[in-house]
Amino acid sequence: MVRSEVLGFVLPFAVSACSLDYLDRDTDEKTPLGPAYYVAPNGSDDRSCEEALDPTTPRKTIESGASCLLPGETVLVRAGTYDEIIGENLQVSGTSWEKKIRIAAYPDETVWLKPTAENVGAVIDFQRAQTFVELDGINIDATNTLPGRGVAVISTDQGNPHHIRFQNAEIIGGGNENLDGSAGGFYAVSFKAVLPGMIGGNELINVKVHGGRGGGDVGDFAYGVNLSSDDNLVERCDIFDWSGGGLQIWPEEGAPIPKNNVVRNNRIHDITHSTDGRIWPITIAADGSSVYNNLIYRNGGGGVGNGINVESAGPSGNQILNNTVYQNGRIGIELSDASTTSVVRNNISFANEIDDYVESGSSVPPNNLFGQDPRFADAANGDFHLFENSPAVDAGIEVELVTTDFEGTSRPKGAGFDIGAYER
Repeated sequence: MVRSEVLGFVLPFAVSACSLDYLDRDTDEKTPLGPAYYVAPNGSDDRSCEEALDPTTPRKTIESGASCLLPGETVLVRAGTYDEIIGENLQVSGTSWEKKIRIAAYPDETVWLKPTAENVGAVIDFQRAQTFVELDGINIDATNTLPGRGVAVISTDQGNPHHIRFQNAEIIGGGNENLDGSAGGFYAVSFKAVLPGMIGGNELINVKVHGGRGGGDVGDFAYGVNLSSDDNLVERCDIFDWSGGGLQIWPEEGAPIPKNNVVRNNRIHDITHSTDGRIWPITIAADGSSVYNNLIYRNGGGGVGNGINVESAGPSGNQILNNTVYQNGRIGIELSDASTTSVVRNNISFANEIDDYVESGSSVPPNNLFGQDPRFADAANGDFHLFENSPAVDAGIEVELVTTDFEGTSRPKGAGFDIGAYER
């Protein structure tokens, strides 16, 4: 028997500490979880919130269980596949990351959201007043739905959801191979704002994003991750097997240019097809973006597919730092003539089909390694660590923003800063 001082009742079985508290990723300090409610496939939504505090009398659906939550509380979801969407009916909000709403898979158990309803906006669809909500370990399979979207956090005149964190999960997108993705705004994840002054601050952390129709066929053009609001974070994600765009930072039509988004420590790779001939691993039409420590490789082919593309839609102040860009179908890194305020430092770009770096009207910036063999450990298998005699070792310059590498190793090691996503 285990007595929880937090829950205030006796649990009928031993539970891991994870069900009673959690490790805050920013402070690395234990923070009380608050009351924990339970959801399980064999539960019942007819049960009260008080009954759902007992793991032996859980509610049945995730949205119903989460509706019990107040700031600082958690719902723990037992293993299973849940045929539901989470969205407009879930009117819950935290007040800060310390007092958040937390929807989490039970420790060491696997949870999938896989709705069978075809016409849904997204499987997780926040468009009202939800704030400071964390979804942890909630996997999404959107292949049964139309159009097959995974996560949407959309701010309009109907509401401004913000500070939504989605982490430690997998998203399988793509429900209709005949969908016109370009016109339909297809995506697996979208953080979107359409009016000035709206708060973003959303996070996608340690999430695998890929297509679900035997090669990721999700229409003529789609986006794995779309950022069109401010201050979002995409970190330690794996984006692959998609149709068209891996990640874009781009304004909605008629909306302000998104600002201050951070894209770091991600893999974007093996995006090889799009029926309208466009492949964009990372494309930026935004202000103040920080894109660093990313591995971008094997995308496109036959003259299609820039690794990192900074567009001419008025972007300024973007930082492209310590990325490794390899074997993409067109140009490794390309900056338009309207993006001359971008800072490009400590990047490796090699073996891209047309060119490794193009900046309209300007020369190649220093302290990068373009067009020279970096001597990767095993690029064919996605290992971009550097051999000791790599020309990228100790050849970079210090940049204030990048203090660690792709794996979290502190920079510098040795005589100086290394170029690329890895510090040897």
